[in-house]
Amino acid sequence: MVFNTAKVMSKGQITLPVDIRKSMGLSTGDRVALIYENDRVIMVNPAIYAMETLQREMAGAFEKAGINNEDDIMDLVREVREEDEKAQQLYEAMLKEQRDLYARERGAEKNAMLTVAKNALQMDMSIDDIVKLTGLTDKEIENILA
Repeated sequence: MVFNTAKVMSKGQITLPVDIRKSMGLSTGDRVALIYENDRVIMVNPAIYAMETLQREMAGAFEKAGINNEDDIMDLVREVREEDEKAQQLYEAMLKEQRDLYARERGAEKNAMLTVAKNALQMDMSIDDIVKLTGLTDKEIENILA
């Protein structure tokens, strides 16, 4: 155990004595976790503290989930991957359906504009005006005439 004292400065800062920094392997800019418990402050490496906390909270979780060996873990990994693959397939099917719907809508819109253009040609409207009205190209309008 290393014992030392530090003075609290006006902004609440303290300087950690060099022997404590060395013992903890701390360098300038490193972060530490401070835990206040039972009128004591404990300073720990936050990554290690998080891992220890996770281990405590997960104690017994594998047994409760029926995971008793490496084969059980591999089975679980395969199951999760299959679920991910099914989700990916579902996503791709939904995306294809949206694209198909968009294409059908665009096709219907295009047909409606061709009908408008055909009617406009029958009314002797100029091709330039029909292009402005429908958004069709000159070539698409000329194809109606053919």
